[in-house]
Amino acid sequence: QRRVHGKQKGPKSMQTLPISNFRPNLVVQGGLPWQEDKWKSLQIGSVSFNVQSGCGRCLQVNTDSHGMTRPDREPMITLSKFRRSAGSSKVLFGCYISPSVDLGELHVGQSINILERNYQPQLFINNLLKKKKKKKKKK
Repeated sequence: QRRVHGKQKGPKSMQTLPISNFRPNLVVQGGLPWQEDKWKSLQIGSVSFNVQSGCGRCLQVNTDSHGMTRPDREPMITLSKFRRSAGSSKVLFGCYISPSVDLGELHVGQSINILERNYQPQLFINNLLKKKKKKKKKK
């Protein structure tokens, strides 16, 4: 589960969303937020993987596993403010990986080992830092 700050004000603005909203195949627990942006290759158990790209998200993340769409369009509204790719209009969350050569089984609880890091990670447009421009009054 990840916390997403919505556009509402007050204590209800912090909402925990179930990870199932993102429909992942694998979930990594622990570590730092967005660390997958810097992964190039990794190993889980005996299986090695190459990171293909960031995972561009559609509006399906706003729909829970029961088919209910959130009226506030979260979490896409919040993610689009700081996870929009500078090279495209995609909002990235997670990554696509594929097994390199080795085949094997994955099991819940296996450790992940980062084999190689990408030192030129994806660039993002950060709209959270933009300040609202004050309108100058004409005299």
